[in-house]
Amino acid sequence: MCANYNVDFSNFDSLQNNIKQLPDVAETVINRDLGKKIFPIFEKSILGLIPISDRDKQHAALYKSLSANTKENLTLTIKPKAQYAYLVFPDLGIGTSKRKSPLNFMDHGVDKKSEQAVEVLNESLIEEINKKLGGN
Repeated sequence: MCANYNVDFSNFDSLQNNIKQLPDVAETVINRDLGKKIFPIFEKSILGLIPISDRDKQHAALYKSLSANTKENLTLTIKPKAQYAYLVFPDLGIGTSKRKSPLNFMDHGVDKKSEQAVEVLNESLIEEINKKLGGN
């Protein structure tokens, strides 16, 4: 269970235009910001959707229970840390949750904030364009 966020340039014209202005640097900027700026946005969104059980234990929604992987180019993979691997059950509706419909909180959390993520990437690219052109 994990949530993948791939930058889909077809939906984001302004992002695409900014990338065209920085052909050599854009990929590096996006890869850097996926882990540093985009992951915290998605993490907060996903954690807000994780159900809290009535068991007497640490709850994933209240802790830093997700980890980011940006090893693939232009891709951010968000997964629960090993201690919180049980999140697969309510997210996918399997195991003891199999009679319940899947919650898909990983995907919903990412979908909910994808527009904001694109805005942040655009801002970073615009900053880089301004540095390159000697602007602000």
